[in-house]
Amino acid sequence: MVEEHYDPDLAIVAPPSLLEEEDEGSCGAPPTEETSPFGIFHSIALAFPEKASLAERTSMLNLLASLSLNYPTEAGKEKLAAKLEEGTPDVSGRAGLVELMCNLEKTIDPYATCDPVKVGL
Repeated sequence: MVEEHYDPDLAIVAPPSLLEEEDEGSCGAPPTEETSPFGIFHSIALAFPEKASLAERTSMLNLLASLSLNYPTEAGKEKLAAKLEEGTPDVSGRAGLVELMCNLEKTIDPYATCDPVKVGL
């Protein structure tokens, strides 16, 4: 049997109250570190291989397409879809994916401080 445990670093914290669209951060979520929608995607990008296989590239393209369909706000969905339609995203390896994730986050939230150097590349 697998022992369950709680890791607060992995928890997604709900906002303290319901927010109206105009009260939310520009990414559609309360602007806090605990609820950053892009946190998991930056982690995935940093764990991506330096040179991705065909299967890994295909899987990542599917994930990105899903992100633009399942983002938590309509405005975010539209912005991501438009950005991804500009051309084929660089998912050839870690460096390109980290940069792509930062660019996608800045598309959603122009005030995002994402920088590939700062996120670990």
